[in-house]
Amino acid sequence: MGQANDETWLVVADAGRTRIFRTDAKLDTLTELKDEQHVQVRMKTSELVSDRAGRVNTGGSVRSAYGAQTDPHENEELKVAHDLAAELHQDLEQHRFAHLYLMASPVFLGRVRKELSPQVARSIVATLNRDYTHHTVAEIREHARAHHAGK
Repeated sequence: MGQANDETWLVVADAGRTRIFRTDAKLDTLTELKDEQHVQVRMKTSELVSDRAGRVNTGGSVRSAYGAQTDPHENEELKVAHDLAAELHQDLEQHRFAHLYLMASPVFLGRVRKELSPQVARSIVATLNRDYTHHTVAEIREHARAHHAGK
């Protein structure tokens, strides 16, 4: 077990990009710890789907031989949400942060929330259901502070 850490993190995410910042309780400063692109989400469906084993090509649509047709993009988005939640759980267990702000596109925020462990969910200070992944650090800070001040 690591030492107790009172650090606050701000996660800004959508299915295509995750940015994680270290911040203070008043959101005065942001230090970017991670900026990860999820390129699979942005790929064309034809690039995500192949005629590999377990798949049936019906001349225009590809479906699983084992069940109902699934959207490859949705599957990738669900995987990104799952991976982010798992990473946050591990970081919390390693005492890398204690408090968490989440800013994410509405659909992706819902997907991440479903995947969060109870421990990570309890660490959340606030959420904002908007996509700020392509904003500057200064813009993210101002949006986060304005939202936090409104609470």
